[in-house]
Amino acid sequence: MKTKMIVLLIAAALTVAAALEPLRAADAPGNGTGDSSAAMSAAYGKRWNPAEQARIEADIRANRMAAAVLRLPSVKPGTDVTVEQLSHDFLLGANCFLFGDLKNPEKDKRYAETFGTLFNAVTVPFYWRTLEPEQGKPRYTADSPYEYRRPPTDPVVAYMESRGVNINGHAIIYGMRRWAHPTWMPEDRKAMEPLFEKHVKELAERYAGRVQRWDVVNESIDQANRGFMPDDYTFKTFVWADKYFPSTVRFNSNDNKPT
Repeated sequence: MKTKMIVLLIAAALTVAAALEPLRAADAPGNGTGDSSAAMSAAYGKRWNPAEQARIEADIRANRMAAAVLRLPSVKPGTDVTVEQLSHDFLLGANCFLFGDLKNPEKDKRYAETFGTLFNAVTVPFYWRTLEPEQGKPRYTADSPYEYRRPPTDPVVAYMESRGVNINGHAIIYGMRRWAHPTWMPEDRKAMEPLFEKHVKELAERYAGRVQRWDVVNESIDQANRGFMPDDYTFKTFVWADKYFPSTVRFNSNDNKPT
């Protein structure tokens, strides 16, 4: 007699639902009425109602669930079998810009623990301006000088690895001078170019096989209004990334519409 078991696999819903349980103590609002901190607008609160929740649940069942048959020939009939979903291909994530920076050990712990429970993906800040504020002295290690919303990258990457979280590095090159370029960057296109390539190479060498995705360039579509950059830097940065990073790394280009 063959033992068959039907398992419903919910790509994101099972993971999210399970992860929300330890967060109940935070009294997160389930609707607009319970939102005492006014985090949601009144209009948004009205949308979050039983009918909308029912629609979401129906769509999850229609679009994110599938039936699977597991045959377990070595298991005797009548045996209780437990199946635990450990991972899935649907990436649900957030940035971790305040990692370790909530000024409260319990809050820092809860913040960190959302990655690997609620979230299976993370965006780690690699903004060059604060990653290497002093030339030749990058802020990789835990003992690096403090920068608000820019935690040292080594301990963050190590923690996310330990939790099995898919990591996105944001961003290697960003043309917005206010957020991206180190203040020591020369005002010379030709002099900047080898520094850009060196930066790409260093990140590739340090995080090879550890960061699965990189935003190679960020918001390059409106560069004329953003600052001085090397000629054709978007194309060149992708060429350098392709040269130095492992072939398994996925490259992204984050862009927005010019304003």
